[in-house]
Amino acid sequence: MKLNQIEVQIRKKSEIELTELINDFIIKVEKFEEKYNTGNWYNLGKEITHHSHHSASRMDTNRFKNTMIKCMKEKFIEKMVEIKSKELLNKLELL
Repeated sequence: MKLNQIEVQIRKKSEIELTELINDFIIKVEKFEEKYNTGNWYNLGKEITHHSHHSASRMDTNRFKNTMIKCMKEKFIEKMVEIKSKELLNKLELL
């Protein structure tokens, strides 16, 4: 396996980790919605429309989840790949 392939695998694993984090969060939110009998629409107001190409600030749970996943990847993915790569190299040096 080439170094490039290893980085691709680390990136995929990191993306899966972030997606699972958001999926777990959304499951808890949906249980909260069910418990308190609320709708599944989120009004993010100016926070989303000011920094977005979307004119609508209201989104359903699925769009909210996908937006969260995208934001988390943008924020964390590069650092996750960097740290996981270093961890792998440290493990290999121990062999």
